[in-house]
Amino acid sequence: MSMPAHDIEADIKARCDAFKAAMQRYPSGVVIATMRNRSDAPRGFTASSFTSLSLSPPMILLCLAKTADCHSDFCETERFAVNMLGHGHEALATRFATRGADKFADGAFVPGPCGLPVCRDALAWMICRRHALHGHGDHTILVADVESVELVRDDDAILWYRRQFAQVAPARLKPESSS
Repeated sequence: MSMPAHDIEADIKARCDAFKAAMQRYPSGVVIATMRNRSDAPRGFTASSFTSLSLSPPMILLCLAKTADCHSDFCETERFAVNMLGHGHEALATRFATRGADKFADGAFVPGPCGLPVCRDALAWMICRRHALHGHGDHTILVADVESVELVRDDDAILWYRRQFAQVAPARLKPESSS
C-alpha cells in the first residue's frame, strides 16, 4: 500500500522541520570563508558548518549552500581563507550571510598570504588549499588542507545557537567543599 503524494510531501516536510529544530539546539562555531575569484574580486560567506577533519595532515571541512552567490567561485578556487570569529563579530557575520550585501566595505579584511582577504581581528585564520569537493543534498562540502594558521587574538568565540549569536563562556568548576 503506497502513500498518496501529498502525504509523502507532508512527511518529508515534517522530518525536515524536526531536523531543523533539532539542529538549532546544537551550538556551532561561526567562521567567514574568503577568497578571490578569477576577476580578483573578494568573495566570502558565513558558515557554521565547519570543523577540523584531520590533525596529521591538518585538514578542515566547510559546508557551502549550493544556492550561495559565491558557490561557483569557491568550487573553482584553489585556495581560500577561513576566519574564526569572536566577540564583536556578530554584525560582520550577519553581513557575510546576507545576499547582496557589500561584504568587504568596512575594512575589516586585509590582504593575507596569497592575497586572500583575512579578518584583521579574527580569533585566528587559516589559509587552505582545496583537496576535494563533495555535493550532498543542498550543500557542497569543501575539504581542504590547511597550509598556514595565524593566531590573531585570544578571546571568546561566538556561536550560532537557536537562530541567534551566543558567546562562549567557559565553564567554571566549583571548588569542592571540604567537610
